[in-house]
Amino acid sequence: MQALLSLLGTLAAVVIGAVVATMIWHNPRITLAAGALPLFGGGWFVSGRLKRFAASCKEEALTRLADALGLSYDPDADAYGVARLQELALLPDFEQSNYQDQFTGSEQGCAFRLYEARMQVKRGSGNTEHWITVFNGQIILIDFPRPFAGTTVINRHSLFGARHPGLEQIHLESGQFERSFECYGSDQVGARELVHPVFMERLNGLEAALGGKRLRCAFDGGKLMVIVEGGDLFDIVKVFRQIPDRDAVRRGVEGIDHLLKLIRVILAPPDNPYADDPASSAA
Repeated sequence: MQALLSLLGTLAAVVIGAVVATMIWHNPRITLAAGALPLFGGGWFVSGRLKRFAASCKEEALTRLADALGLSYDPDADAYGVARLQELALLPDFEQSNYQDQFTGSEQGCAFRLYEARMQVKRGSGNTEHWITVFNGQIILIDFPRPFAGTTVINRHSLFGARHPGLEQIHLESGQFERSFECYGSDQVGARELVHPVFMERLNGLEAALGGKRLRCAFDGGKLMVIVEGGDLFDIVKVFRQIPDRDAVRRGVEGIDHLLKLIRVILAPPDNPYADDPASSAA
């Protein structure tokens, strides 16, 4: 699997590099501007036109990457699920936000979407007024394949002063998992069926693959909603820097691969969560 991921990451990097190189070849003024950049003191010379060029490169590159993975890509995203995630104390309050880089697809008939969000609040006043980022990462929404009762929330300890009225704390099988997470639910038995050791293992793998932190999630309204603070994971094209950023491409591919693994786990029968895990069947 690691060899396959490495190959996919390298191929994606080659595709993106070819896209960008082709666009530069057909835009000689861009090449001249890049050559002149050091003479003008660096970043301030990057014009709105070059920023649009970079955005165009990124969109075409990520569209081709999504095609290769059997997904759809949209540079824009809506705030789907955000209000409910705030109600569940999984996202902070914010005053302005931006949503972008949405991937949608289906794994074995299970539809999902992944998009990036940045949320900010204003601090200070007058000359000291500024915006600070309170969330920068990925939101993942997965249509759960089986009905489940009530709501189950898996949160970080005391994140955003989290309180979950109407839900009772649920103690899980893994002591290691409970050192980082706390689980609340409206149905003790149902929550334990959903949050089993293999699922928790895949959650940790997804967080690591996305290079993020403070992953948390909820089973609610027929969906599994996952949040991870992975930064600008798909900001893979930067004008006048290495094009493409291979590490960023590889992180994106690995993150999507772990997402598909997580979906295969939740698709498996509740009494055999390893059923659709090729690694376990080969063991």
